[in-house]
Amino acid sequence: MKINPCIRIILVLACLATFAPAHAQNYPTKPITFVVGFPPGGIFDFMSRAVAQKVQQRWGQPAIVENKPGAGGLLAIKAIQTAPPDGHTIMANGQITVTMPLFNKEASFKPGVDVQPIMGAFYAPYVMITNTLTPVKSLPEFIAYAKANPGKLNWGVAPNTGQHIDTYAFIKGNGLDITIVPYAGGAALLRALIANETQAYLGVPLGLDAQVKAGKVTILGVTGATRFPLMPDVPTVKELIGYDMDSVVEYGFFTTQGTPKPVVEKLAKEFADIFTNTDVRGQIDKQGYAVRVRGTDEFTAGMAREFARGQAVIDSGGIKPQQQ
Repeated sequence: MKINPCIRIILVLACLATFAPAHAQNYPTKPITFVVGFPPGGIFDFMSRAVAQKVQQRWGQPAIVENKPGAGGLLAIKAIQTAPPDGHTIMANGQITVTMPLFNKEASFKPGVDVQPIMGAFYAPYVMITNTLTPVKSLPEFIAYAKANPGKLNWGVAPNTGQHIDTYAFIKGNGLDITIVPYAGGAALLRALIANETQAYLGVPLGLDAQVKAGKVTILGVTGATRFPLMPDVPTVKELIGYDMDSVVEYGFFTTQGTPKPVVEKLAKEFADIFTNTDVRGQIDKQGYAVRVRGTDEFTAGMAREFARGQAVIDSGGIKPQQQ
């Protein structure tokens, strides 16, 4: 029996319409792997293990964490890029995934093109700090001191990162003559600051309280459009000097590009509930970060804006890739 072409099209569309929700209804069908591009103990490892434990309890499928350190997180990125597009391989990461391609041609990472963002989970601002050997107590004083001592101050950065981009933009945007000095990471940056090898850097909130109480560092302000909920008494850079520094470090989850939309939506909904309504929220607070759930579209758009902002700085010629 011949079927009218119009009816055939309707039947195909009907099948597709029922097929898509089935992906989400049946998912997960096998163990879920959370790949982490860094050694155990860091924030990406922590957030992956916290979520893996919850989804295993809720969905009854094993959820494992696989650490793939190396190449600044590139190995984990490649792992989700080459995994089957079924949502069973997930990566926790943040702005580093967006800024990396600006410095490394091998790191193709366009959200929505090379990888599929799932959701944004939490964030932290950068905390602008100096040491107590530098004779300033506030950000306006630091700006004035830097202008009175051109070329004499150093600002530490982790090279080829969003922090590097933000530092350069701040120095240039405020007309300062400060030397940018690269260091291997946060611990090395803090040691250099306390030793007065450098006089400023943009850090993360975790662990700063002890250094402030010990009289070793001074907090000058925080980045972001609004004050950080975990540090409500610290003004933003914009409040202090009028310079718009609306940059924060956001963390979220990604999976393989091409994963069916219903699966991505199911993951986003489940992860949002975990970060909003379970003890994971309190655990994140203790790590120095604030939960801020953002859906797939909003998270993707934010990553795209971050990439464009970083690209503009790179194109200005202010930053050239460095060996880390």
